[in-house]
Amino acid sequence: MHPDAERLFALDADLRREADYLLAQSGIGSILRAHGLSATGSYIMRTMTWRDLDFEAYKKLDQASCWKLGEEIANSPWTFHAQFEDNHRTGYLGFYWGFLIADPSLFGPVQRGNPLVWKLDAWSFPVAHRANNDLERRALWQSLLDDESRACVVAIKEVLCHDDRYCKSLFSVDIYEAVLEQGIRDLEAFEQWFAERQ
Repeated sequence: MHPDAERLFALDADLRREADYLLAQSGIGSILRAHGLSATGSYIMRTMTWRDLDFEAYKKLDQASCWKLGEEIANSPWTFHAQFEDNHRTGYLGFYWGFLIADPSLFGPVQRGNPLVWKLDAWSFPVAHRANNDLERRALWQSLLDDESRACVVAIKEVLCHDDRYCKSLFSVDIYEAVLEQGIRDLEAFEQWFAERQ
């Protein structure tokens, strides 16, 4: 077992509890469910290391409905930034909303970069795009996660989520692949593996 597993699991659990509170108290969780979006990523995998939530849906794309989703979330007092992208036109085949969300009772004017702010990504994809999003591979990763591998994923993510490369050239899927498919167990081995595959 990873020597820091207890602390790493506590980090993940604390973030998921905070996420549950945010989604319930803000009403944003209900809005997302009403529009057919489900949580994915580290929230589901129990590998959270920072305040980041991902939701997605696979359905017939309807820009009016997507705008309605954005309007409802943007109107929440918990939301202070909303960004829309029509990636359906650029080949990625989806509508994207990115939100920055925070509990308005915790502090005054919310600023980007505040450590208590949550980033929430909401993707709507056409049903035909399911195959392109590696859903079967994600299910495989979920099945391969045990306490040992989960601790290794969280330990590597905890460092790399603050790296300038993260979410640009290096993604959480790279960490899942390295740990769960290649048997990588620490940051040094991950960096070597990642460099060699570039």
